[in-house]
Amino acid sequence: MELQNKKEINYYISIANMALKESNVDFAIENYEMVLKDEPNNIIALHNLGVCYLMKNEYSKAADFFRKAINNGFNSEETNFYLMKALFESGKYEECIKIKVNEMYFMEMNMLLLRSYLKLKEFSKASEILNLLKLNGFSNQELNLIEQIIKIKK
Repeated sequence: MELQNKKEINYYISIANMALKESNVDFAIENYEMVLKDEPNNIIALHNLGVCYLMKNEYSKAADFFRKAINNGFNSEETNFYLMKALFESGKYEECIKIKVNEMYFMEMNMLLLRSYLKLKEFSKASEILNLLKLNGFSNQELNLIEQIIKIKK
């Protein structure tokens, strides 16, 4: 089915957004994909498909959609955070560490960076991130445990 105009595209995006809010992920995916058939670079559909696949734990697919959204101009802090999360969860640590940390998701993104550096056995980089988090007042059980691991590995 080819969507005839912007009004129809917005209708399917609205339906998909409502489905996503209700956690009806598969129905949301169907509707976002209908939009992309007509408008392949629709940044809202691309970003939200990434969210859908993140919710389904299909991290590589999620990362692909977040990348497409970013490449088409939807370079939001949220999209970058979700891309980093999808890359980390799909084991793409080298790609994960290339994503720039933003202010809105400072703690979450630095934790993903820290874990990525640990997975890559780059303990000095992990130590730098750990110190940055501590300097910014972040402290929790996980950080304390990671600090102990880094001390042992150095």
